Amino acid sequence: MIIRKNFFGSMETVGVFIAVTDSYFLFPPILKKKAALELEEAFGVNGMPTTIGNGRVIGAYVAGNSRGMLVPGIIMEEELEKLQTTYPDVKIGVVDSNDNALGNLILCNDKGAVISYKLQDFSQIISDTLGVPVKVGKFGGTDLVGSAGLANDSGAVIHPLANDQDCESVAEVLSVPVDISTVNCGIPYVGACAIVNNRALVVGKETTGPELQRLSQMLNL
Repeated sequence: MIIRKNFFGSMETVGVFIAVTDSYFLFPPILKKKAALELEEAFGVNGMPTTIGNGRVIGAYVAGNSRGMLVPGIIMEEELEKLQTTYPDVKIGVVDSNDNALGNLILCNDKGAVISYKLQDFSQIISDTLGVPVKVGKFGGTDLVGSAGLANDSGAVIHPLANDQDCESVAEVLSVPVDISTVNCGIPYVGACAIVNNRALVVGKETTGPELQRLSQMLNL
């Protein structure tokens, strides 16, 4: 399923606000109840309104796959307890890095993870939490691999300036086909502007037909 709609305004950055996998769906309290229910149905996952460090940019702070969830050290104790209670079968790892925007710095699925060099000292906790091999990398001239990439267990799309070697490197780690793409009529930061799991993809309504075709093909949706 593909949903082409703006949930947070005309300059759509849904990937900054929402984190989703096949096991959890996290969104800020500012998301309207009707929208949250629509997304729950599309993703096939029970959602939970939350903040991280009392902030609402959940997708920028959280990264993970169906087995694990990575949260930054700024998370408050009550926020962490709520996550653990709501999703008891998901392993939660706290990455106590100075770089808190884990969602911007990690691109992962259930098969592997590409992380920014800024998180290289935390490779072990990332690997242990997600249950996958981890590789430090970059593509398209940026190390914001989470913001510049979007992946599920069928495929991945990354920054349009990524070269063939970049695509091959990411494909090797994530064990899925990889190609370049944009969203929202040419925006290169696909991970900041879209969210995906193995059931559904959400993009801004500015996303063009050719972009949707590429995304649908690569992510098998």
